[in-house]
Amino acid sequence: MAAAAWRRDILSIGVDAEADDPLDGGLLHDICDGHESAACARWTAQLGHDAAKLIFSAKEAFYKCHHPIAATFLDFLDVQVDLRPEDRCFSARIVSRTIAPDYAAIRRLEGRFFRGCGHVFTLVIAPASG
Repeated sequence: MAAAAWRRDILSIGVDAEADDPLDGGLLHDICDGHESAACARWTAQLGHDAAKLIFSAKEAFYKCHHPIAATFLDFLDVQVDLRPEDRCFSARIVSRTIAPDYAAIRRLEGRFFRGCGHVFTLVIAPASG
């Protein structure tokens, strides 16, 4: 997958694609924090497919968008995702206090998701102006 944009419009782009199958149950607590784990069953019911895999993909897209700008490596639990299944949208934000507050504009980003062709796709864009 590839994405391109004018730097004057878009600061960074993060995209991810994952096989549309359930996340290995043993990974849930490595990827999802308490808030996400508690909401997973509700989100899965609303989506009709595994929300944990979608959270994984959303975090991957966030990292791919964030890293080229901040040059900071993030762990899965450094970022919290809130899904809005009815809009096929999500927000992802850094919640770790160990991550420096630099680049405040990319500490919280909005994203979109899509399912098709046996995959879950996520996209996060950091606009050039806020």
